Amino acid sequence: MSAVGSQPFNVVSVINQSFGVTRRNLGGFVLITLLVIIAAIIVGAILGSIFFGSAMMAGMGGGLGTGEMSPAGMMSLGFTAVIGSILMLVLVMAIQQLGVAAITYGAVQDLRSRTVSVGECLSRGLGLMFPVLGVALLCTLLTAAVPMLVGYILEMVSPTLARVVNFILQAAAWLILYVAIPVAVIEQPGAVASLKRSVHLTEGYRFCILWMGFLIGLIGLAVGAVIGLLFYLLFTISSALASIIAVLAGIAITLLFVSYAAALPAVTYYNLRVAKEGTDIVEIGKVFD
Repeated sequence: MSAVGSQPFNVVSVINQSFGVTRRNLGGFVLITLLVIIAAIIVGAILGSIFFGSAMMAGMGGGLGTGEMSPAGMMSLGFTAVIGSILMLVLVMAIQQLGVAAITYGAVQDLRSRTVSVGECLSRGLGLMFPVLGVALLCTLLTAAVPMLVGYILEMVSPTLARVVNFILQAAAWLILYVAIPVAVIEQPGAVASLKRSVHLTEGYRFCILWMGFLIGLIGLAVGAVIGLLFYLLFTISSALASIIAVLAGIAITLLFVSYAAALPAVTYYNLRVAKEGTDIVEIGKVFD
């Protein structure tokens, strides 16, 4: 085990290391991401048809023959829509967290120089799906719902102040809770404990994480500009071909981005533990043995 602080947290190294992990597991991570997206779409479509389709038919029953919905039907539709939307959101988010947990597991095993199959990653992800979902819901509450509520209250005082405070609160919560999901997957301490652990691990390194996010954003803009230029040149040759390639490229870029975005927090978590606690990857990965 290395001594505490002997390997400082390096933003560029973390970004490169994450690219390496994603590259070595590209096929598996992209397949996991694709399966998760397809599953989320299917579940969303099924729940949408069950809740909204049946509710609409039931609501129209009160005005049968007139084509108008009765007041009771409208109330029923509204209630069902709320319940259906909440259930749909939770289940879709659960499926998404299955993918995040699976890729996190695969990333940690790669850092241990171990090769794992897609099936093994998904099996681990499935077992951790609901614990990770709890962490994701709390993170969403703290990074989105609370800042929006504060911003809504401040809107009555100053719209500009509301937007600024909302942005600051969202950014602060994102930085503090950035490695909460990897903590939930690797250490498995529980939802609230995962958030507290993330607060501890990111303490003293939040500016580094912010700088890392900024650099990745710049890389994304540069890649987007190059791709946009290539599509523009291709469009001047054949608009139909350019449109087809744009759709396919958009899907591919989305899969790559989601895969990398899921692996990056895991690599960040590992480097934070090395920098703060002197822990090596062998000890971190023991939980999976």
